Amino acid sequence: MNVQGHGNSYICHAVSAVSQYLCSNLEIISYKSGYGYLCATFRDSSISRILLDNFVRFLKDLHSQEIHLEERR
Repeated sequence: MNVQGHGNSYICHAVSAVSQYLCSNLEIISYKSGYGYLCATFRDSSISRILLDNFVRFLKDLHSQEIHLEERR
């Protein structure tokens, strides 16, 4: 199932905005590619664990339901 169209572009924008915000404030401490291990911290201490957990859960739910967000203009 694909979520498409103008009405759903708001979801795409929200996912994109939160992703960019989280990634832009992420500082990688260490990374081990062989084990798939990533240790990182957030530069912005106002990013709450609840925001991060909820966002990750939201993305996992979309993936498990095989919903793919596509923005078309």
